[in-house]
Amino acid sequence: MLLLLRFYQQWLESGTTDIAPALNAAQNWLRQATAQEIRDWALPLMPNEDCYDTVKDALALADDKPYQSPFHWAAFCAVG
Repeated sequence: MLLLLRFYQQWLESGTTDIAPALNAAQNWLRQATAQEIRDWALPLMPNEDCYDTVKDALALADDKPYQSPFHWAAFCAVG
């Protein structure tokens, strides 16, 4: 969810129809972001209290860079 939220944010801000750079930027940001940076960015975007609580709880237990491992984002690629 966090990757796709960041991707759409990057894509809309880029003003282009090319999605590959936006996906790459989102992956790179998520891989390098600390748990605190992700909380500061993501929590205001949560559409309801359940999502907010889920993200908050997951990142409260997170390491300094919780999504550094490709395990979390490598399955996403731009096709088409």
